[in-house]
Amino acid sequence: MSIGDEQGDDKHALYMPVAIQTDEDGNIYICDRGDHAIKVYDKQGRFLYNIGHKGMGPGELINPYLMALAGNRRLIVVDRQRNASFFNLSGKFLNSFKVKEGRPYSLFCDAGKIYMTFSILPFLPTEDQYKKMVFVYNFKGEVVNSFGKPHPMGEAPTGKQFSSGFIYGNKKNLVLARESLYKMEIYSTEGHLESVIDCEADFFPQPELVSLSVPVKMITTRSESKAVNLFPDGRILLTILDRGISYKEE
Repeated sequence: MSIGDEQGDDKHALYMPVAIQTDEDGNIYICDRGDHAIKVYDKQGRFLYNIGHKGMGPGELINPYLMALAGNRRLIVVDRQRNASFFNLSGKFLNSFKVKEGRPYSLFCDAGKIYMTFSILPFLPTEDQYKKMVFVYNFKGEVVNSFGKPHPMGEAPTGKQFSSGFIYGNKKNLVLARESLYKMEIYSTEGHLESVIDCEADFFPQPELVSLSVPVKMITTRSESKAVNLFPDGRILLTILDRGISYKEE
């Protein structure tokens, strides 16, 4: 099966798909950042309907980029305006809240809780302004917990830089994968650190100050963790981007 066809109906085309989810019925939800909507397909890949459309009002989206099934047959979508919007799986808008803590970087939902990590820059440039890595919300948008310490990468011309990370979980545990370190931290669902998986590899050296495609040097690493999944049996799948020694390969 494949979804998307350059020769097909423009209304059903995918412009910038950035996230995917499936529900218990096998329906497929694709977050299309370029088309400002969530596109829903059945398990055979046939287009069903859109959720949301471009705009800045209730139930409208501007460049959505994070999405998760939120229980009780609900979908939560985060867009560029830092709005977290809830829809039922038929596409009806339910409610939304503004994420005040920064720009969400990863999203996971379970048991009535929403877990988010954040892009450290430019919203949270100093250690004093950012004490925790993960914020936990209820469905009203209220912060009910926070945990995990930010990891300072070093000092750049633009100021101190911190590494972000990705959160995912199952019914028992959460895993926080550090973006610029080959390291994963295992937490209870209440945010208590239980264990650390700290690896070493030649393709994951320490962060360093380099100049990439911009004239200003930034602290970066050859490799970055880009996604993490925690399976019910406890296995962890970590997806890594390796730019190569030149930082320009992939």
